[in-house]
Amino acid sequence: MNFHLFRASNDYIEFLRMYDNKVLFNKDERRPYVGIVLQINNFNYFAPLTSPKPKHRSMSNQIDFFKLDHGRLGAINFNNMIPVPDCGLIHFEISLEEENYKNLLYDQLNWMNNGENNDIIKRKAYKLYDKVVNRHSFINARCCEFKLLEEKCIEFSNMNASFVEAAITTEDDEIEL
Repeated sequence: MNFHLFRASNDYIEFLRMYDNKVLFNKDERRPYVGIVLQINNFNYFAPLTSPKPKHRSMSNQIDFFKLDHGRLGAINFNNMIPVPDCGLIHFEISLEEENYKNLLYDQLNWMNNGENNDIIKRKAYKLYDKVVNRHSFINARCCEFKLLEEKCIEFSNMNASFVEAAITTEDDEIEL
């Protein structure tokens, strides 16, 4: 299955940050966090991408950090991946971005969707998830609390569903009057 680019809603990110301070947020909001979504443990896991930086070229791939095209296209920060309900995912429209950023995003997506790269990305995400959840690794200090965030993901989704249901009920009541 090919990757597509998404954002996680700011409301959802703020909600998760109340429970885990390792959840990233966009401090200066110059560009929204953009990432890919993987299916792990029956959840949509949003894994944020980072733009290329000179330091990426000298950094090694790690269990929680994966360079795209040897760092030339940036990296995936698996340590910051979070479960996101459907209501918290926003499809990212690449075509609306400025030219250089748009080209980078298309290049990242094409590279990640190359068959072998696609498989490696999925395996790395599953492996990290397993190590963090089963507390087999020193890596826990750098990663989000996946199991806790899964509980909060369900809670957020239920709150959102209740809100939508209440809005529909209110709308129906107004129509009857």
